[in-house]
Amino acid sequence: MSLEKQCNGTAFIPHNQRKDTAVIMGKLTQYYFPNRTGDLPPPLEAWTGFHAQTGGLQAIGNAKPSNPLDPGDPPGTPDGVLNRGPLDRDAFTKQVGEARMLIGIGMPAISPSPYLAFYNRHDVQSLYAAVRKARANPIDPFIPDEMRYANVARLTLQAVNRDYRALAREIQRERRHVYGEDAVDAVIPDHVRETLFSRGWGMRMMRDGTVGKTL
Repeated sequence: MSLEKQCNGTAFIPHNQRKDTAVIMGKLTQYYFPNRTGDLPPPLEAWTGFHAQTGGLQAIGNAKPSNPLDPGDPPGTPDGVLNRGPLDRDAFTKQVGEARMLIGIGMPAISPSPYLAFYNRHDVQSLYAAVRKARANPIDPFIPDEMRYANVARLTLQAVNRDYRALAREIQRERRHVYGEDAVDAVIPDHVRETLFSRGWGMRMMRDGTVGKTL
């Protein structure tokens, strides 16, 4: 996937014209609270001292409760984080573009959001040091070569033009070499294959390549 078009279509605000804000990446209020998220985010005291320890940066959040009916679900963000609530894409992009930096707090752990910054999340001083360093060394717009359209197109063509029959035969040879001539040809787990068939998304193929049954 490439975001080259979207990135190039977003106006760049010079660093000396930006607001003294740091946007915190986390859409749910519980992401800020260690006791709700397996101790992944920074401790709460990191936010109460954030403004003073980072040269006057205001931490900005855009979070909402996961379940307002859950009495244990935090209604807002910790002290020190100004929560503006959810924004639409254009408003959020504008907010980030005006800020000094975007900070990931490690939640959710498998999110495509920005990676956790290079600091020890349990060491508040290392967080402050990382933020001060980022502020003193801003970066200009940058799109990695592997995320540009040209590279995405190359990889797409590579996938489309690949000889998957030859790949399947090679996999079959390897399986028979490891498990013997009686090895099952299928390389998809049984439960996945049967789910596909039960929903009418699959076909049973005979060894000669003909369709044995459509399910």
